[in-house]
Amino acid sequence: MYLEEFQVLMRAPHVSDNTHELLMGKMREICEGDGIKLHTTVPYHPASNGEAAIGVLTAAAHAMLHNASLPEKLWAEAFSIATYLHNRTSMRALDGLTPFELLYGMKLDIADLQAFGALCAIA
Repeated sequence: MYLEEFQVLMRAPHVSDNTHELLMGKMREICEGDGIKLHTTVPYHPASNGEAAIGVLTAAAHAMLHNASLPEKLWAEAFSIATYLHNRTSMRALDGLTPFELLYGMKLDIADLQAFGALCAIA
């Protein structure tokens, strides 16, 4: 199962921030041998190397905590949920698919999603 998931992930664009480890040596040979195309970003430009996505998730987690009037000590849970939702949101770079759809080849049923901070009962 892991090999199949890895192979699906390899179809998505892979972006590197020009790190030496990914662009030289054995890793480059592996990528070239398996037909994996590496795309590089502008060096020393945080907005293009993944740090922008972290900023989006951080802002979402803060907004979720604020909106639900929950304490900052629940930061990890809020960030985890923000990431979960982000991975289930369609993206232009994936031709309107979600990362979940790309990985598993099916749409996710989101009918059971609840608002972050909603009251719940544990059975």
